[in-house]
Amino acid sequence: MNKKNIILITLSFRLFAYTDSPTNTYIMLPQYSNFHKTDTVCLNDNNACTQCNFSDKEFYDDWIITGDVSCSNFINAKFIYGKLAYTTFRCANLRFAQFNYAFANNAIFEDAKLEKASFLEAELTESIFDKADCTQAEFDRCHARHASFVNTELKGASLKNGNFSLSNFSGANLFMINALNATFDQANLTGCNISYSNLDLTKVKFANLSGADLSHSNFGQAEIMATDMSNTNLTHTYFKGAQLINVDFRGATILGTDFEDANLTGSKFDPGALEKARICNTLMPEEEISFKDCTKEKNLIARLKRGKTRELSARPDAPTKEEPAKTSTSTTGEHPGTPAPASTQQASNSFTLGGGSSPTDQLQEQAISQFQSRALSGT
Repeated sequence: MNKKNIILITLSFRLFAYTDSPTNTYIMLPQYSNFHKTDTVCLNDNNACTQCNFSDKEFYDDWIITGDVSCSNFINAKFIYGKLAYTTFRCANLRFAQFNYAFANNAIFEDAKLEKASFLEAELTESIFDKADCTQAEFDRCHARHASFVNTELKGASLKNGNFSLSNFSGANLFMINALNATFDQANLTGCNISYSNLDLTKVKFANLSGADLSHSNFGQAEIMATDMSNTNLTHTYFKGAQLINVDFRGATILGTDFEDANLTGSKFDPGALEKARICNTLMPEEEISFKDCTKEKNLIARLKRGKTRELSARPDAPTKEEPAKTSTSTTGEHPGTPAPASTQQASNSFTLGGGSSPTDQLQEQAISQFQSRALSGT
């Protein structure tokens, strides 16, 4: 290797060169250089540091790396608050690396190894992670708008409270992710495996999830609006309390899907698709509340019926097997003991039971009215 290609960076002085150009490689020295050890950076003929070894190095907020560091070794490196915009980490080994609070907009992580890497609150707008291995990586509270995760391995990753609006996850593996309270507005998640995942409280508006596998995942209290979820696998998917407004579910596999307390206003389903779903206190697409599978409410109504039946049978004037019911005395001038006309008996029963409906029917109507009021009030 030529001497001109070996740059000995001695941290006893400050380097004032600075650039935003994505074509060259610069490793800027920290402001307090005397606290750092001497480092050596090898540049190739293209002024790029490829296949360099930076494992366990610490590049904190006063370091700036921009350019091409493809295929380099950054295992367990720390880029806390680092300035990494436009940096190319293509095929680099970044396992266990920490990019917490880093500014990495437009950075390229394509084909990189990022197992258990951390991007806590990092700026990742328009960054590229295509085909990268991000198994169990952490993207909590990161800002990754317009980012690309095409065919990315994100198994077991944490995306809690992250913003992934307008990002492309097409073909990505999101198996068992934790995306609590994450935002995926206008995101492309077509064909993704998002099964067995936690997506409680997520915000998904105008997004595309067609063909995705969402089986056994939780969308509790999620807000999913005007989104394409056609041809998805919703087997045992949990949507309790979710707002599912104007969602296209046509062609979806709905088996054991839980829509309890959900709002399905304006959503589209195949005919009969909801027969195998759990519907309880659910606002249906036609804006009618359904209690089809409300076991608790049905049991309550049954108990009310049994209780009222026992109350009626315990009345002193209730007819028994030993004592048949007394016949009405005519009030029309007929002989005593002559049964009253049928019209008179019917009028008497109507008065006793309240307008021609039985007490149990009234209780059932009252219970359903209470459940509907609870559903509309959100309690």
